[in-house]
Amino acid sequence: SSSSFFLAGAFLALVAGFSLSLFAAGASADPLQDNVKAGLSALKKKLEAEGAPRIEGENLFFGKRKINGDTEAVDELKEIMGVTAPIFMKQDAKFVRVSTNIMREGKRAVGTELDPKGAVYPLASKGTAYQGRAEILGKSYETIYEPIVDANKQLVGIYLVALPVAP
Repeated sequence: SSSSFFLAGAFLALVAGFSLSLFAAGASADPLQDNVKAGLSALKKKLEAEGAPRIEGENLFFGKRKINGDTEAVDELKEIMGVTAPIFMKQDAKFVRVSTNIMREGKRAVGTELDPKGAVYPLASKGTAYQGRAEILGKSYETIYEPIVDANKQLVGIYLVALPVAP
């Protein structure tokens, strides 16, 4: 539809503008991390433009947009920026992928959990961001994990944006 085309164009313009501002600010010591930061910024702007995040029943929403199974935003990021971008929803003490562009055995890795034994879990469960190297489903990535909080400042999920690290 024309609104989808407009949103995709606006998203592309946002990503291009953010990438240019990073370029204008000068290259950092870690261009991989710069690309991950740009991806996170673009993902947050796209989803938060839909409205405040919240959990309703078994689903994560941004405004009226149900995120569970909706891969438009994460697929656009993969296509435009090459980044991996799962979105986790908090379910009791777990964080479960409800939208992702990570493929596992030919299928999206939806329903998989953030490893409770991993280095990121203790931070994520407290609503603290993590930036750096992490293992995702057995592969090494440069990552940013950032909490998703609702209008009441309650932790409802996690943004993850990552790029694979060469072995």
